[in-house]
Amino acid sequence: MVCQRKRPPPVLLLLFCVTAGAQKKDLKCFSMEGCSPFIAVLQQPWQRQFISDMAAKNQLDIVCLDATGQVNQYRWLLYAIVAADEFGEAVPLAYMITSSESHEPIVTFLEVVKGCSP
Repeated sequence: MVCQRKRPPPVLLLLFCVTAGAQKKDLKCFSMEGCSPFIAVLQQPWQRQFISDMAAKNQLDIVCLDATGQVNQYRWLLYAIVAADEFGEAVPLAYMITSSESHEPIVTFLEVVKGCSP
C-alpha cells in the first residue's frame, strides 16, 4: 500500500506586504501600506495548517531560519522559516522577500508569522 500526501490547491497567501516610502504604523495580517524597506511575507494555507497541527502535538519546538541572497536583479534576500515534520523531513513554514539586510525585516517576519498562525 502506497501512502500519498494530499496537497491542497496552490493558493498563496500574502500575509504582509509593505512598500518603500512611508512609515510603519501597526502590524496586521494580510497587508499594510507603505513601509521602508520592501517586505513581502508569503505562506500557503497548508503551511498555516501544518503549524497549527504540529503546535497542537507539541512538536514545533525547533524552527530554523534560512536566508538566500541575490534572488533577483535587485539582489534582494529570500528568507524561509523551516521546521521538521513527524518524519524528520524539513518543511518550509513561510517565506519572506525583502530589500533590506538589517534585522528589522526579520523581526517583522517572525511577528507576522506568529500573529497570523492559527
